[in-house]
Amino acid sequence: MIDERELRRRYPAIGEDEWAELIRPAVGLFIGDDRSGGDGPVVGWVGGEPSLPEGMWWPEWEGVGPLSFGVALDCLALSAFDVGFALPPDGALLFFCYDRQIEDELFVDLGYPSSQAGARVVYIPVGTSVYPWVTPEPLRVYPARALHARPHRSALPREHPVRQAMRDDEVEQALSDIRAAGAGVRHQVGGFPQSVHGDITAQVVGSKLGRLPPESPMWTMEAARWITLLQFDSGGSDELPWGNLGRVSWLIRREDLAEGDFAAAVNTWSTG
Repeated sequence: MIDERELRRRYPAIGEDEWAELIRPAVGLFIGDDRSGGDGPVVGWVGGEPSLPEGMWWPEWEGVGPLSFGVALDCLALSAFDVGFALPPDGALLFFCYDRQIEDELFVDLGYPSSQAGARVVYIPVGTSVYPWVTPEPLRVYPARALHARPHRSALPREHPVRQAMRDDEVEQALSDIRAAGAGVRHQVGGFPQSVHGDITAQVVGSKLGRLPPESPMWTMEAARWITLLQFDSGGSDELPWGNLGRVSWLIRREDLAEGDFAAAVNTWSTG
């Protein structure tokens, strides 16, 4: 992980307020072979079949089909790490997404708000009565593997609205150093969502602000409200959930997270 003290010494022209914009704390997630051991504490799992609260049906996109389960996060285990915001103190977050297994032509698209029905974040408070579910056909079940956590520092993407307001060359050099230090992190909670095809936060903000031009101060204000609940990069692998999508991200506004309104989370995906 990047040594921030060394970084600040290397780039003294960058002010404290700018550093707060350039780096966000995050947790890097790494897939282990099973639910124990591995590198770093276990904070959840990928694949397998979830248990759902009593009375809850398997999440589906109405009129389209069931959503694919991919990742579960243990909020209590994650509380030992700094992700830059407060998750629920306990319980679990389950992530479901429509991944085109049933109909290849349909997918979640920020340009069509109604398609957000194709993604779901389910919060299960501790003590909730849950029951194991069998994954609906024809969805594929992937082997359950542990997610191990390590602290991570996430760099402001080049096309993020806040970055667009900064033109200093030294800022870009510092960001390059941060990106290099975190190059091995494919999955994360917190931090800035990453993509090689445009900035994800900018895409979400654009979908919310409509025709308001990116030069408007409202863009940077709105961008600051959005945080990363989860980014999971299957890399197109057939061995990982959501492999048909590539890199899947859930973002939520800070105030919606504080109220526990996970239905307000926004989903998007990128092939790189």
